[in-house]
Amino acid sequence: ALKSSLVNVAEDGDDFIIGVGVPVATPMNEMKELSRLLKGTHEIKCRNDATGEKKQLTVNVKKCQVIPEPYGTYYWTLKERKVDVAIDAVLIDIGHGSTDFLSMYHGRPMRQSSGSLNEATDTLTSRIAKKLNDQTGKIIRPYELMKSIELGRESVMIGGETFSIKDVKNYYAEQISKIMVDEAQ
Repeated sequence: ALKSSLVNVAEDGDDFIIGVGVPVATPMNEMKELSRLLKGTHEIKCRNDATGEKKQLTVNVKKCQVIPEPYGTYYWTLKERKVDVAIDAVLIDIGHGSTDFLSMYHGRPMRQSSGSLNEATDTLTSRIAKKLNDQTGKIIRPYELMKSIELGRESVMIGGETFSIKDVKNYYAEQISKIMVDEAQ
């Protein structure tokens, strides 16, 4: 992922300082090890499948900060509100594969009061897909439902028929939200 990201912005010989987000539940020793592994010189060789263009370059990662993913949300929120420090806050980062929550107390992260949950957007789409599979007898892939949910649609087209997802989406979203609230409390 690092190499594919850098290939789009780097020139041969460039130096970088990077930040990498990991789930809150990632142990500190793993974060330090990841930082150590990402620092240093990297050879990047790639080929654009669409154009056939090949690129080869060497980049140097001078420093790599590995932090829990919700820190990005924390700093963005502070910047948007033109505030330097939020004294007490709970940030919830709902992702596709997991939901991370970060508790801040007196402006400092409380790792023991933070964590990761398996419930996330893919949990919602998987449950909706299962319900639609049972209802229609057709195979609906959870990933395909994500766009409909992002667009706020309340129905989907399956095999030429329209099916409402409003009630099932609201039901499972509420159940998943309760799990997140319970964990945050």
